[in-house]
Parts: sequence; structure tokens; C-alpha cells
Amino acid sequence: MNRLNEFRKYYNHSIHPELRRLERQRIRLNLLFIGSAILIPIVIVLEIWINNLLITLLLAIPLFLYATWIYMRMKKFVRDYKPRVINRILDFIQKEVNYQDLYYNPTGKIAMETFLESRLFDPDIAIYQGEDFVSGKVGELDFKLCELNVEQNKPISGGTQKVFKGIFVSAVFNFDLEGAVLVWPRKYRQFFSKPIRTAVSYGAQNEDWEILYEPFRNTFVTYATPNTHVAGVLPITMQEAIIQYLAHIKRRDLLRQPADRPKQKPQVRALYLSILSNHIFVGLTEEKDMLEPNIFRSNLSFDLILEYYEQIQLMLKIIEDFDQMH
Repeated sequence: MNRLNEFRKYYNHSIHPELRRLERQRIRLNLLFIGSAILIPIVIVLEIWINNLLITLLLAIPLFLYATWIYMRMKKFVRDYKPRVINRILDFIQKEVNYQDLYYNPTGKIAMETFLESRLFDPDIAIYQGEDFVSGKVGELDFKLCELNVEQNKPISGGTQKVFKGIFVSAVFNFDLEGAVLVWPRKYRQFFSKPIRTAVSYGAQNEDWEILYEPFRNTFVTYATPNTHVAGVLPITMQEAIIQYLAHIKRRDLLRQPADRPKQKPQVRALYLSILSNHIFVGLTEEKDMLEPNIFRSNLSFDLILEYYEQIQLMLKIIEDFDQMH
């Protein structure tokens, strides 16, 4: 709670002024857009009334250039919004002792090879898109994370189907753990039969019996390679922490539903986890793109900023807890 109060103060002093500057830009863009929406039909009617090819061209060229200029200004606004806001959020996170060297690249992404190294997903990928790459250190761990949208071809009906959409984290620690542990959401187990079969082909087997914390065992299915001490790699305190993280996100999603609209079921979150030698991978599904600015509606929202901060912080906290427990 103290950290949330600190973030609120930081938002008021450092992020809100930047949002105000961006809001003024957005309003100017809207005025230009409204002006063009009025001007363009008038010019078109005038061209039809004059019915002169030369005059039509003379009017059409500057009109086209004006519309293109407005479109490019809007694209620039969207392109510049996230770096100006996210870098300030990362500056706040980096004030904590355990976080260092945080770096943000709006167009970067984790390599597909790294994503597949997790062994959590089917390698038959048709679409692999990513953005909002963040890297740095959590304690002694080097990490990188980004938003990913991964799809594969449908085997029968054609088109594509979702494999994973959300935030994906990869971290490397400076010690080796014996064996490998892979964790899938139990509710969607049928969709991951292929990577589970692949894990079994490597010698992994179901180790749910080693998971003594019942809420974790009911939420996830756990596989591990032979001679892996699952309770040592994934201790019960870590299992409890992950369940608490998911419960917190669910409560947050419920609380942030608009009061003036009918209550909807919150999106179902799915968390994926694998620990392979000196590498840990965590994926958390998220249906919407985080912190995407709206051109035609105000972006002055503390809740919008807090949601992104908490999402990143929760993912890094899993990595941080894992580092401290080992």
C-alpha cells in the first residue's frame, strides 16, 4: 500500500504534467481533424460546381497534402505517447534497490527463439508480433520482457488461432538449477497437448503430486524432468505468491469495470511458467494492448497508468521472489 501511495505522488508530480502536455497535443489534433472534416466536403462540392479539371487539380493537391499532414501528426502522437509515459514509469520502478539498468524500446521484442526456448508453446508459429520491450536487472537476474501476440495456422478451417497474447518475461540467473519444471494453466491443458507431449519425449512427467499447495495444484498442471526436486525449484512460498498475484489481478479487473455499465465477467487470466537450468520464463495473458493512446478520447487517467505499472511490477515481482528464494 505504501508503494501505491508513493506511485500516486510520483504520478502527480512527474507523469500527470507529461500527460497534460500530451492532452493539449491531442486536443489540437482533434481541432485540426474537425476542421478538415468540415473543409474537405466544402472543397469537394466546390469542385463539382466549378467542373473544371485544372481548378479541381489545384484544389485537390493541397487538400491531399493537408490530409496527409494531419494523418502523420496523429501517427506521431501515437508513436511518441508510450515512450514519454513508460520511461517515466520505469524511472519510478528503478528507484527500488533491486531494479537496475532499465531500458525501453517501443518497437523491440523478445526473439522468437527465446520464446520457444521456454518449451511452453507449440513451435508451429504463423504470426509472431511484439512491442514495448523492456530489459534490465532484478537483483542478480538479467531480464527482458515485452508484449507478444503469437498465432498459429488452424489445421483444418484455415486462418490463424491465438497461441499467446500478453506479457512475456525471460530472465537468466547466475546459477544452475538441476532439471526442468514446466507449468501450464490447468483450465487450458487441452490446448497445450503438443508441447506437453514434447516435454514427455524429453523425459518429463507429471509431478502434480509434488505440489502440496492445493490452490496452485488446482490452478496449474506441473511437469518436470526426472530427478528434479520440484518443491526445491518451485517452493511452496513461490506457489503461494503466484496465486496471490493472480488473485490481485482478478480483483483489480473487477474494480476497474465502469460503474455506469453492466458488470461483465473479467477476462480469464492464464499464467505460464518454465524453469530450465539457469533460465526462467513467465507469460501472463492480457487481451488488450497496454497503454495504447486514444486520439478521440482523453488519456488523462491515473487508473490507465496504474494498470500498466502494476502489470509490469507483478511480473517482475515473480522474478524477484524467485531470485530471493534461491
